[in-house]
Amino acid sequence: MFAATGAIVAEFVGANSGLGYLLLRATSYLDMPLIFAVLVALSAIGILFSYAVQCARAAVHAVVAQAMIASRRHDTDGQETP
Repeated sequence: MFAATGAIVAEFVGANSGLGYLLLRATSYLDMPLIFAVLVALSAIGILFSYAVQCARAAVHAVVAQAMIASRRHDTDGQETP
């Protein structure tokens, strides 16, 4: 999440293209439709990244939980517990 924000801020400083550069250029010309379009695009990207991280976190959690359940089924002698 912070990587995307960092990339946009870096574009403000020294890029010749990208959404951050486009936003900076649009604000200097007071191009309100372009400003809002870029903000909507950046918001959509942020929401998609957040959703992707939540899905990945849930998948990892499910795999770890399944591994823990499987490891508890076996006791130290290798016998399955009821």
